[in-house]
Amino acid sequence: MTTKLHTIGDGRGRNLATRLTPRQAADTKQLVILVDQVRVARPGGRGRPRTRVAHLTGDKAYSSRANRQALRERKIPHTIPEREDQKANRARRGSRGGRPPRFDRDRYKLRNQVERLMNRRKQYRAVATRYDKLGVRYQATVSVADIFIWLRAKPDQPRTDPRTDRGPGAVAASLSEPSAPIRVPTWDVASAAEALASIRVRRCTRAPQVAEYVVTSCADVG
Repeated sequence: MTTKLHTIGDGRGRNLATRLTPRQAADTKQLVILVDQVRVARPGGRGRPRTRVAHLTGDKAYSSRANRQALRERKIPHTIPEREDQKANRARRGSRGGRPPRFDRDRYKLRNQVERLMNRRKQYRAVATRYDKLGVRYQATVSVADIFIWLRAKPDQPRTDPRTDRGPGAVAASLSEPSAPIRVPTWDVASAAEALASIRVRRCTRAPQVAEYVVTSCADVG
């Protein structure tokens, strides 16, 4: 069996939360767990970290009534397309099937940022082809790769209010918001050292920033 990576990234294609599961695990059950893992430090590092994202755009693999209800309870606006079987089931039930969920095509196009994150990860051979036997060590390998992706990222730019300007350029600009540097998650030191030894990159001193727009995706590895 292969490995599947479920990821939440910001609007700049940088990791905020990642979950490692077996290939046969259901995708729909991973979304709420990922959303609860998001922690973004506030400017200056004071106060509790932010946990509620401004908007979530997800792959249709995460489409389910339970996920939509959970996001509504957390007051998180979301854009997740329906699967074909869900559309057919709703149409078969007629008026009892309810109305189709709201879907913003322009917002959904911005989900390409998380696909770019997956492509950046695959530039590291240890991530693209899993050689690690233990899941915790492979998770450490992915975390180290994400650290370098964050360090290489360009600083965020000031954003405009997406509620007042809905043009494509304004939406793209609204994805970035200056904030405190990300706090790198902790892991087993020995596993991280082994993962770091398998990745060779250039040194970079640019401080990372975080944006609050979130996208989700999943990818198969190995």
